[in-house]
Amino acid sequence: MPRRHESSTPAEPVEARTCADPVDLSAVLDADPLDLRVSLASIVHWADSHELRVRLMQEVDFPVDDLSMFLTVNQLSYRGAMRPTDLALILGTGKANMSKIARRLEDVGLVVRVPATDDERSVLLALTPAGREIGERIMSRAQATLDASLAGWSPAEIQTLRRMLARLAGLTSDRPQPDPMPQIPTQKSAATGAEASRAVPTGRVVLPGCRT
Repeated sequence: MPRRHESSTPAEPVEARTCADPVDLSAVLDADPLDLRVSLASIVHWADSHELRVRLMQEVDFPVDDLSMFLTVNQLSYRGAMRPTDLALILGTGKANMSKIARRLEDVGLVVRVPATDDERSVLLALTPAGREIGERIMSRAQATLDASLAGWSPAEIQTLRRMLARLAGLTSDRPQPDPMPQIPTQKSAATGAEASRAVPTGRVVLPGCRT
């Protein structure tokens, strides 16, 4: 059996470089829990995490073990039919790769290409009935996650949160947002008996798996 060649020169230990001036190890932003920047960064990090997306993909029983395909269906579920170029920008990928993702989704029957209503030379990617069924499961899981997070909140607190988040989303979105928002009825949760809002917000609020 051939022996693996081992170097006779011992590896040098990695040592931290010393600096003449002291190094500040603290964060640039103070950890103030009431600072909106801290709160928003925490929510975005949670919603944009790889672990959360993979878990959501498994929970909705996505038929293909392909995260890029899942994220495309997720975006179409939230935004409706879109141009592949717009999807590529949102997902942070190139046009060529987006075309490959779209083709794979077409092959498994989750999306279809349709002519754009405002430009016959352009196409839109739209969900098929099978794709919309998966989208409905994504929305259901997103709502369940929100219900669990807000289980201890009163209906008034939830309504205020919905209104303020939709207002903030409207200021950072290219889509017009209704203002003021209509009152949204709540209904009893069969599992816990706690009141929680069931309708999905009309604003582009980041939810599990929704990348902005």
